[in-house]
Amino acid sequence: MHYERAEWEKHRERLAAEAQLFEKAKAELANEKADFKKEKKSEEWGLPGVKLKLQESEDTLAEERCKWRPACERENQRMFAACTEITNLKARVEELTKSEADFKERYEGAKLHRERVEFLQVELEQKLIIKDKDMAGKDRETAELKSRLRESQEALEV
Repeated sequence: MHYERAEWEKHRERLAAEAQLFEKAKAELANEKADFKKEKKSEEWGLPGVKLKLQESEDTLAEERCKWRPACERENQRMFAACTEITNLKARVEELTKSEADFKERYEGAKLHRERVEFLQVELEQKLIIKDKDMAGKDRETAELKSRLRESQEALEV
């Protein structure tokens, strides 16, 4: 957005400069009209004077064309570069949008996996508690059977 703002400012300044040039040209035109009216009454209004004016106008036009073409070429190159940059930026935005969508998808998958792991962890903890209780019961039962076995062996030895 900053780049666009800077471009707009440059464009605005260029238009302001062109407006000033237009106003100068307008004033010059008014002066030339006044001079033309004076010349119309003079002797230069004849055929040689008109031919000279025509030649001067053609020379001025040729000079302006020589200046105008390079300026147009520079402007075209600048616009082409800007168009290329815009195309590249659009492609980058599309790439980042896809990357963001992929990231969101992976994030959601990881989130679901994490929830599943947490659920399984709770489930395993509950099973461990049950197994510990079973093992404690089995340990008591084993101790009781061992004591009976000892008692039986002692009774048999006697």
